[in-house]
Amino acid sequence: MAPKDNGVLGLSVELDRTEAGVLRLLQEDGRMSFVEMAERLGVAEATVRRKYNRLVSEGIVRVAAITDAGAVGYRTAVFIGLKVRPSAMADVVWHLENHRNVRYIAATTGPYDLIIEAIFRDNDEMTQFVMQELGTLDGILDSNTSMLLRIFKQPHEWRYV
Repeated sequence: MAPKDNGVLGLSVELDRTEAGVLRLLQEDGRMSFVEMAERLGVAEATVRRKYNRLVSEGIVRVAAITDAGAVGYRTAVFIGLKVRPSAMADVVWHLENHRNVRYIAATTGPYDLIIEAIFRDNDEMTQFVMQELGTLDGILDSNTSMLLRIFKQPHEWRYV
């Protein structure tokens, strides 16, 4: 069953105490066994399994490997604000969605229509992307690139509970 999207940040779902506990434990250790979760939550393993399956089937939890970009050689990260001609928005987004260096794209209010996050092996690769890819992409009216000097918190580190 596909979850209902309520807009910008996704679903609006109330979790019961056990579901919140399962979620908290998975955030602590994504490979924790149902048996250990059940012991720590004081419920039956079958209850944990059922709650986990609900969280997955409703799209609240997704199982994925998170790659440390720096560990595999991607040490330059940038946020780029883009002003985009409205009639070109779909094409610009499609191009960015299909670019291997782009990790995040969001439509925004404020001075830019889109904010993207991209990662690169080095400054030369980033410069090539900004000058040759974005600079020649039809529909981009203006851009502003901010290099990330230090990352204090990654998106996957957000805690629900």
